[in-house]
Amino acid sequence: MAERARLPGLWALLLWAPLAAALPEPERVELAVPVYESDRSEALPAHLYRPDGPGPHPAVVDLHGCNGLWPLRTDPWYARYLEWGLAVLQVDSFTPRGYSGGICGSLFAVPTWQRALDAHAAKDWLRAQPGVDAARVFLTGFSHGATTTLLALDDELNAAAPFAGAIAVAPWCLDSLPNSHTDLLILIGGADQWTPAQRCRVMPARAPGRVELVVYEHRFHSFDAPGVDAIVQGHRVAYDAAAHRDAVRRAEEFFRQRLGPARGEE
Repeated sequence: MAERARLPGLWALLLWAPLAAALPEPERVELAVPVYESDRSEALPAHLYRPDGPGPHPAVVDLHGCNGLWPLRTDPWYARYLEWGLAVLQVDSFTPRGYSGGICGSLFAVPTWQRALDAHAAKDWLRAQPGVDAARVFLTGFSHGATTTLLALDDELNAAAPFAGAIAVAPWCLDSLPNSHTDLLILIGGADQWTPAQRCRVMPARAPGRVELVVYEHRFHSFDAPGVDAIVQGHRVAYDAAAHRDAVRRAEEFFRQRLGPARGEE
């Protein structure tokens, strides 16, 4: 068998993939985010996608992976969120900090603990918007953003105004998860070489009843990125249609359980 081609970086995967799902033009907004261990704040751009109808709508704060904004993966998810009646706020944690090409080669260039503050600033901004249901703001993240999602659920950050729920796709799981306020769904490939599933299997949680772990055996990182199959920095990333379909089904069920029936099904 011929050796699989090695690409120079995650952005090159865009050359291999089909066009992402078409989305409405987002609104560009600006967030004021506290700087970690500082009394300063900084401006962070974000993109807001609104579903049809007057609202108020439940909403999702979404955190990208180490390669930054990646429409190939996120657009199909966002199309689903909008279909389910959820607004989406996509936070750009890297571009304004000088890393528009991502940080996959230097994962601490923008640390996850700073991005956890990004997530809560985005939640607070959404909760103040008249078209958003302030009591139903969720958090989702992929890879570096999924690890950030776990940190953002720490009780010290999340207790005062907790997220309504969270979904982490392919996180680097933590040594402990002090989360007693927010239900969490973790979706990860059993053969993931970037973020090993075994870490999630053994991750203790303060409230284990709030955490559901789904492991897609023999699947790799980016199993939900259509068309992707490559070696990136020595790790395989590969789409799997069956795992992607199941992940979407589980995400829909997760939201439905917390939001009620979809519009038109009442």
